[in-house]
Amino acid sequence: DGWKAQEKATYLAAKIQSGIEKTTRILHHANISESTQQNAFLETMAMCGLKQLEIPPPHTHIPIEKMVKEVLLADKTFQAFLVTDPSTSQSMLAEIIETISDQVFHAIFRIDPQAIQKMAEEQLTTLHVRSEQQSGCLCCFL
Repeated sequence: DGWKAQEKATYLAAKIQSGIEKTTRILHHANISESTQQNAFLETMAMCGLKQLEIPPPHTHIPIEKMVKEVLLADKTFQAFLVTDPSTSQSMLAEIIETISDQVFHAIFRIDPQAIQKMAEEQLTTLHVRSEQQSGCLCCFL
């Protein structure tokens, strides 16, 4: 099915990118290069059996996250709950959507998106350590 193939590739690519961004933020003092980040992305995609997306999903493609958000926001009680604390509601909503979307993705594909994100984090750290060792600059960055 075209939607499933597109969603699997798009969702996992986003999780991989998220893992790389998270690790880059955590290790900001390590100055991880763009090429190391790109290599970690491509290698993690390959480990998942995915190719880099040449074309974006068609505009008719509705991702899991959008469906989850629409269902949540259609509930009046949930909407009222969000309004009670506007300062934290957006970040809380994003976390809820991500958690539910990950569960839906796992139910459909039998793949844990959080495990894929963790793979990307570990891949980036490994590649960065390797490049630092090769250039002789490995300081106590970990």
